[in-house]
Amino acid sequence: MIKFLIKRFVKNSDAIENKSVREKIISLSGMIGILCNALIFVIKLFLGFTINSIAIISDAFNNLFDIASSIISIVTAKLANRPPDQEHPHGHGRFEYIGSLGVAFIIFTVGFELFKQSYARVINPEPVDFNPWVLLLMGFTVLIKLWMFMYNRYLHTYLNSSINKATAFDSLSDVVATSLLILSMLIALITPLPIDGFMGIIIALM
Repeated sequence: MIKFLIKRFVKNSDAIENKSVREKIISLSGMIGILCNALIFVIKLFLGFTINSIAIISDAFNNLFDIASSIISIVTAKLANRPPDQEHPHGHGRFEYIGSLGVAFIIFTVGFELFKQSYARVINPEPVDFNPWVLLLMGFTVLIKLWMFMYNRYLHTYLNSSINKATAFDSLSDVVATSLLILSMLIALITPLPIDGFMGIIIALM
């Protein structure tokens, strides 16, 4: 599907040696990331508050900050496409690496905050209301993130883009984290332990 979208919205998309084309493709991937993460954030935030799950709410805000990662992708693509100047005679291509560092910093910061909130839920556990529709919608978000991993991995190979590589692995970690979250919801049905808080900690560490 990403190939279709590139062909549809990027003129002369096969000319990837052209910096302008490269910028447009990376910007397109960033816009797709913003839309997907916004949808996932709304779904998870609604579900988290509906069943009173700190783990799902934490996962939702993780996806909210993924939107910032997509914005970084777009901005760094435009900066990297600037022509050489006196201070940068070889161009500005290294902005992509700076953008990748920014994505990593965001992931680390969000993880730290989620760890604190989840630890508090372990110390002071609260009941979580199970709902089969939650499992279905969470599974839907996993499929979206899996597609995001696949298209960003493809663009990393296609464009040799470090920012898409970072975003791909971030999406993959979200797939694993949400899958574990779904598993924890099932385990919570048979144990009184504060599984919700423990799973929030695992998501934060990942």
